[in-house]
Amino acid sequence: MFEAEVSREIAVPVDAAWSVLSDWGSITWIPGPEKVEVEAAGSTITRRMFIPGAAPIEETLHGSDPLARRLDYSIAVSELFQLADYRGHITVVPAGDNCRVEWRCSFDQGAMSDEQAAAAANGNLNFLLDSLKAYLEQQ
Repeated sequence: MFEAEVSREIAVPVDAAWSVLSDWGSITWIPGPEKVEVEAAGSTITRRMFIPGAAPIEETLHGSDPLARRLDYSIAVSELFQLADYRGHITVVPAGDNCRVEWRCSFDQGAMSDEQAAAAANGNLNFLLDSLKAYLEQQ
């Protein structure tokens, strides 16, 4: 199992970042997807993000802890996201008047080398955190 963690300080209050991230059905801060479909089943919420020219990416929220400001989710293997047994964890913590978003993931790297797995994970997490930071700091 490969693990990666990336964090980013964002110049907004912790509750502003948590509000955006915890709204699992809203992807306005993620560039690329043209729409999202949301399906709730019990305590899990699945969103399907549709990117032009590709099969949807399916992410399932398994846990949301508002007090700890933590989300736990998984991503199904897809045409665009080929990492097996992907688990993600997002935590928003205070950083003075700002916040820090910590994003961790783990997945079965299969035949990928550690360098390839690190590039895939860090590339994805940095893209998401940079997108979130730009979106929140422009609000």
